[in-house]
Amino acid sequence: MIDHIGVRGDDIAAASEFHDAVVAALGHDRTYADPDLVSYASPDRTFFWLQRAEAARSATRAGSVASDRGMGEAFHTAGPSAGGRDNGAPGLGANRDPSCFAAFLLEPDGNNVEAVCTEEAA
Repeated sequence: MIDHIGVRGDDIAAASEFHDAVVAALGHDRTYADPDLVSYASPDRTFFWLQRAEAARSATRAGSVASDRGMGEAFHTAGPSAGGRDNGAPGLGANRDPSCFAAFLLEPDGNNVEAVCTEEAA
């Protein structure tokens, strides 16, 4: 069910040094880095995001697997009537991956929840 998770931190340099070491010990790599965001991945997918606290839109980021775009759209539609708020229109490329379809919501406590599916290249 979980596709990826992201956390925020105050000192991205120190946190990424720690995560570089422990993630590498598990056979994974850092795949992206800028002053506000670092991501880690297995050979086939990004699974962990670390974001500078001031740049993060929420305390926690958790993405769930959707089997297709329709399921992602249904997730996005269901959220507001259940107490959530829109946190980004559903669409391709929203997770920095052009083949990834994602829909974003803030749950009642303000954490970002996502539904994502990866589409095969045409």
